[in-house]
Amino acid sequence: YRLDSRFLEPACGDGNFLLEVLSRKLTTLIKKFKYNKYEFEKNSIVVVGSIYGIEILEDNAQSTRNKLCKTFFLVYQKHFKENISKKLIQSVEFIIKKNIIKKSRKERLGFLRREVSQVLVQFMQIMLMIIYLRKINILNMYKLHHAILMLQQAQSSISHLIQMIIIIYYMRI
Repeated sequence: YRLDSRFLEPACGDGNFLLEVLSRKLTTLIKKFKYNKYEFEKNSIVVVGSIYGIEILEDNAQSTRNKLCKTFFLVYQKHFKENISKKLIQSVEFIIKKNIIKKSRKERLGFLRREVSQVLVQFMQIMLMIIYLRKINILNMYKLHHAILMLQQAQSSISHLIQMIIIIYYMRI
């Protein structure tokens, strides 16, 4: 699993789906950085920051936040028993609090529409950059590497856009 893949659960309930996503991402994180605490901590922020949830009921949203925080803390504590960073724990709790939110159905649709608009703007910027890179003659490796990175970013934006459109479609039914 890619650590930076974004997941949005528009009706997260008590967080079972997001908990599974976090568990799989943490498993990948441990495989990659089990012996490097610095890299583990740095990438932990990426992992936690890529999980989003929206819920109508505040108690369900809070339950989701608690489960995600507890799961992260247990994995972190298990692998790095000594020198647990309180700042990292506080940062993870803060990110989860901001990413798991309570919204009504109408507010969720507005939130998702704004999200789709942002992804569309980003996608258009990337496509314009790719068109520009195709017009200039890509002769050196730097430009080729830059073009490849832009294509990867475009692919990620397209998949995120498709996810958002599907979510909005099903929420309207």
